[in-house]
Amino acid sequence: MKRLLPFLLAAALLAPAAARADDPADYLVGLCKGEAVPGGLTPASEEWGIRPYKRNYVLLYQGGTPNAVDGMHEYVKFQLSIQQHLCKNLHFGYTQKSFWSATAPSLPFRETNYNPEFFLDYSNYGSGIWRLGKIGLFEHESNGRDGLESRSWNRIYWEPRMVIDDPAKLPFDFKTLVVALKWWYAYSSTENADIRDYQGNNELTVTLNQYWTQWVFTARKGRIWDYGNFQVDVNSHFMGNMDLFFQYWDGYGESLVDYNRTTTRYGFGIAINR
Repeated sequence: MKRLLPFLLAAALLAPAAARADDPADYLVGLCKGEAVPGGLTPASEEWGIRPYKRNYVLLYQGGTPNAVDGMHEYVKFQLSIQQHLCKNLHFGYTQKSFWSATAPSLPFRETNYNPEFFLDYSNYGSGIWRLGKIGLFEHESNGRDGLESRSWNRIYWEPRMVIDDPAKLPFDFKTLVVALKWWYAYSSTENADIRDYQGNNELTVTLNQYWTQWVFTARKGRIWDYGNFQVDVNSHFMGNMDLFFQYWDGYGESLVDYNRTTTRYGFGIAINR
């Protein structure tokens, strides 16, 4: 039953719009062609090519708490994230986060997390400062390992947003403020059935944009009081589409293999997009 939930959610979301159209078949044709559909939903974007999704960055140096397995504490960490507009508001996103032991013999990758998802994007849908945000029909995250180090979980989610884009209403020369609260229903494999004890059921992200600099604060609260995590990302424009980038992490689960280990990590490098 749990594996059917993403599909049931998708059907529930699309059915009311289809019912408002004169003919459900016309709605589906318009949906995939990106055409205007009577009573349909407005697409968040008409761009159809592959483009950036979450932050793309390389931390040329990341230090902090030594890894419990190999004792390493210096890594090159990088994240690649893209999205493809599939159909009206429907998007496919893919994010990959890797930890590379660049100073160790043979230069091994300690951990890579793979995060594909299908979501509906209503970031521009709403009134006043409130936005409907994103609705995740299916999100998967795993580390591609076998045995005791195998980690994976699946989620459906809703991420509404509050957006203030009037600089007159914000202090310290901030141009925009975005507050996003991502709520999810998660289920996982037996290897990490307790992952929600450490990662919780929601994530709060506060983004502040200045002319040259962006500040992003992200926090999760585990279902157990003492568990959770906190991350700070700071981008400062450098040249072209590149930013100088700093990241600080404290808490459980920076990588999936460490979902039940707490670490404090910090690093600096280059971000490709905001």
